[in-house]
Amino acid sequence: MKNVVIRIFENIADLIDVKSLLSFAVMYGVLWGFMNDKLPSEVYAAMAGSIITYFFTKRSSEDNTL
Repeated sequence: MKNVVIRIFENIADLIDVKSLLSFAVMYGVLWGFMNDKLPSEVYAAMAGSIITYFFTKRSSEDNTL
């Protein structure tokens, strides 16, 4: 059980880096613009898709064997 809690805190700590914070800030700004009819849905979909794709396809430093 203690290992699970430590692992959870390590994962949360990994989220708090500059790239993640900037990505979340951009996502919030784009979402705000979309919700307040400042941005069309195409811009929201493109921005959200690119940021989400980045998070799900980035490799950790251990996986960079190429």
